[in-house]
Amino acid sequence: MAHKIKRLYKGIIFVILIGVLLWKMDRLFVIKAPEILMMDEFNSLDRNTVDLLCVGSSHAYTSFNTEVFWNDYGIPSFCISGPSQPVGLSYYFMKHALKSQKPKVIMLEASCMLSAYSDYDYGSMVSLASLPYSTVRQKALEEAVVSSSWENMEWNILCFHNRWKELTKEDYQYMFKNTRPETKGFNPWWNYTDYTDSIAVYNTNDKEKPGQESIEYVDKINDLCDKNGIKLVVYLAAHMIDEGTYKQLNWYREYLEEKEIDFIDGIQLSEQLGLDAEIDNCNGHMSYWGSLKLSKYIGKYLTEKDYIVDRHGDQRYDAWEENAHYYEKTAQMYSLVNSKDVSQYLESVLEMDGAVVILEYNGAAQQDIEINNDLLNVLERKDIGIDFSSLPYVQVRFRDSAVYEIQSETISQRVRMNGAPAVRINREPGRGMSIFIEYDRINSMQQNNSIPLLRVYVYNNVSGEMADVRAVDVVEGRFYDN
Repeated sequence: MAHKIKRLYKGIIFVILIGVLLWKMDRLFVIKAPEILMMDEFNSLDRNTVDLLCVGSSHAYTSFNTEVFWNDYGIPSFCISGPSQPVGLSYYFMKHALKSQKPKVIMLEASCMLSAYSDYDYGSMVSLASLPYSTVRQKALEEAVVSSSWENMEWNILCFHNRWKELTKEDYQYMFKNTRPETKGFNPWWNYTDYTDSIAVYNTNDKEKPGQESIEYVDKINDLCDKNGIKLVVYLAAHMIDEGTYKQLNWYREYLEEKEIDFIDGIQLSEQLGLDAEIDNCNGHMSYWGSLKLSKYIGKYLTEKDYIVDRHGDQRYDAWEENAHYYEKTAQMYSLVNSKDVSQYLESVLEMDGAVVILEYNGAAQQDIEINNDLLNVLERKDIGIDFSSLPYVQVRFRDSAVYEIQSETISQRVRMNGAPAVRINREPGRGMSIFIEYDRINSMQQNNSIPLLRVYVYNNVSGEMADVRAVDVVEGRFYDN
């Protein structure tokens, strides 16, 4: 009898070890998309600490600024969403969320209401992979994903096992801990100068009925909110949509009014919010700066309607206070991207806290050249002694001082800064320069070898992302755009 019990224990331990191994392998191979890491953060929250929950597509996590809701209104909020997420998947995201949270308000970003099912393979994979294994996840796969996209989606390790050749240090760290900064599901887009688009404004009252399946899922979401005593608010992030899509939203506008569901239309509010397409829009989504304006409006709206209360000073919500200004600090860095004044730009960048600045001169001068005086004055004040000759030059700066500097025909070194990520610089004569920063790669940029250029790379050491890359014509003292 004792022998049988011993064998049973060994069998149980073996099964547990296999389960733990598979779980770790699952975390290793799954793609580290922001949506997956944000859901992982959501699942680690203390129970019943989210008062305001947002679900929807990428238009949700780029426009729903959780920092604004906490800093300005004391609202502990979170956004769980996925790329091109249809309303069917949003419904199942809500069902998962309500297992651990009891929000007072759920905000549904309206873009997702136009489609019931996901036929976007990447979006489906990321959304499903973010959900823990459960009956909710299985139902989401069966009912909200087009069957032709099902292959290997039941298990993350099957879906992403081909990533084994591209595994990074971050992948191995994630086996044990999510190292992404806790930002409560907000994933802002910054580079608005690279990707600009207009913001649609339609004055038509014409309506077009959306698909019946989509309407049924909106009904399910409303019923789920009613059942749990949650106020449902639908909002539309301001971005470019076609007129046909807006006609469907007009149909929903009337439908939501009949159901007594609040609807905040960011597109119609564009003028009132003072939205500027060149600043507040990024690649068809709201930029960080656009999210500030819309989220301030939403926060004020929810507060004045008494849908929500201020949690400032309540220790249960300390998790929201910890990173309350994370993106606010990052925004100071990204705001420089729009600067047109070279001297002002360099002064600000070189003094910026939390930035790794890499200066690279391409060595294009074949004879003595006259450097722009304003540019020279800035460099002299910062003790940056570049010899503007035919030799390439690289300097790496951190906390307003040089941590590495070299001027040579061939540059190939590796530098590690105290408190900053590793930087590997590779440059060979006649070739472009490659800069590698831990977890982030800047590909070689085409060098113009006929114009003396000083290239400036600004790496955000707070967010672990590249904030800006500029080239300065050192003779003209202006930004070089070609």
